[in-house]
Amino acid sequence: MDFVAMDFETANSFRGSPCEIGLVRVRNGQITETYQSLLYQDHFDGFNMALHGITPKNVKDAPEFKAVWPIVRDFIGNDPIVAHYAAFDTGVMRDSLGIEAFETPLTFFCTVVLARQLLRLPSYRLPWVADALNIEFEETHRSLADAIAVAEITLALSRTANLSSLIEIAESVNVRPGTITSEGWKGSVHKSEYAGRMTSAQRAEILQNSMKIQTFQERTWFSQAHLDQ
Repeated sequence: MDFVAMDFETANSFRGSPCEIGLVRVRNGQITETYQSLLYQDHFDGFNMALHGITPKNVKDAPEFKAVWPIVRDFIGNDPIVAHYAAFDTGVMRDSLGIEAFETPLTFFCTVVLARQLLRLPSYRLPWVADALNIEFEETHRSLADAIAVAEITLALSRTANLSSLIEIAESVNVRPGTITSEGWKGSVHKSEYAGRMTSAQRAEILQNSMKIQTFQERTWFSQAHLDQ
């Protein structure tokens, strides 16, 4: 199993404010290499600093994400990316770099989406999933530690599913891979089997019926309101 686990920390509420990145390369089911870098940001929110402990002082001499993107892109290579809440981490890349940076498409998977299909837990936050899979994890909200946990969770999920590739795992639980290209973004999500069997005519009929029900309810409410006056 080959992939790259990814995690970002952000400086403020804007997704395009990465202040740290962590990457973990997995080859043949083994962690073989890691990459971590603080990233320059000039505006930090107190909430974010309290969460991960990274401050403006820590990143004052750090490179901007655009400067390290060639290193990151080379590290990823042709491997799929895996992240926990991948919509967030891929959103950090899109909002930081712009969609035009992805002339070479990236494929990604989300360990939250996969875990929801393979495990039954009260929460799918990183510590809960790690604990369910007997993975030692101290929640520090630092990118490299989180990326290592994501890599170990992915490998543990492969053992749970008894499958040896991300594509096989995803297909076994009806999850599609996500993609980022210069033409747009598509999330890694669970595909509803029923929705997949619906024709466009059936979807249109359901929408039409729902509009009829809404109209009926509005008329009933209006009539009752007048009777009550």
